[in-house]
Amino acid sequence: MAFCEQTKASLTEAQTTLTDVVVSNALNDKSISAGIKKKAINKHD
Repeated sequence: MAFCEQTKASLTEAQTTLTDVVVSNALNDKSISAGIKKKAINKHD
């Protein structure tokens, strides 16, 4: 039983970490694309 609880806990931890990674990647993508857009706008000027 304890093993099951341990497995559940580490699965939840892994899921949380994965979510953090996905969220930070999405935020990074947004800031990168925003930076690219700014550069593109600056080139037009």
